[in-house]
Amino acid sequence: MRKKASIIIPTHNRGEKLVETIESIEKNDFPKKDFEIIIVNDASPDNTNKIVAKFKKRYSNIIYIKNKENKGPAGARNRGIKKAKGELIFFTDDDCLVPANWIKDYWKFFRANPEVYGAGGILQAKQKNWISKIEGIKDKMLGISYKTQKIGGQEIKTGFTNNCVYRKKAFKEVGYFSERFSIPAGEDLEFNQRVAAKHKVAFVPIVVLHNHRYDLDYLLDLVWKQGAGEMPPKRWKLIKLIPKIPRAIYKIIKKIIGYRK
Repeated sequence: MRKKASIIIPTHNRGEKLVETIESIEKNDFPKKDFEIIIVNDASPDNTNKIVAKFKKRYSNIIYIKNKENKGPAGARNRGIKKAKGELIFFTDDDCLVPANWIKDYWKFFRANPEVYGAGGILQAKQKNWISKIEGIKDKMLGISYKTQKIGGQEIKTGFTNNCVYRKKAFKEVGYFSERFSIPAGEDLEFNQRVAAKHKVAFVPIVVLHNHRYDLDYLLDLVWKQGAGEMPPKRWKLIKLIPKIPRAIYKIIKKIIGYRK
């Protein structure tokens, strides 16, 4: 049966965080029969299976997929997209909390703007400290700090998969997320640029909270993945990455400049 919306959540080893993400979506002010939640477990060895099984008993709109091997966020999302029955495909992450009007507000926006093929909003840190402020500075450098709705082409900086939506037909026209990105390191921006090259995209000031611990490990992990384009060593080894951080930051700046263009 066709749905109005499909919400896709790739997840890996964040079973406990995923609980809060699912609950925030299920609390949305939108008929349960009109949306589905597709959880793609990207070969997690943790307790994600048991957690999702409990939710499936409570909610009939949850679909669960488990990868036998880790495919990365792009590959996991692509499996969810192919399974989706929604007219609109929503994306968020397994460490995010969406507002109660998340589905309804995007749905109304797309109904009012049929020329728009993709839209995204704001990711705001739930935890407030100096590291979360650094991430805010990064967003300003990317040009996504504005708070008002904007519609356009490639000059509109949006599409981060912690808080974005595409028409399903966008994937039929431009393809799926590039699976050459084996980790979360820009696969969402690359896809958005392909959509924006052919159709209008939009920034909508809808806020999703990042339910993550903002500490030094998080910062180093983020810089390494975005700059080096690979998964960092185990947490206790992160301190060894510090001498390599300048090169990683240089690569991030190159990405930002490219995205702004």
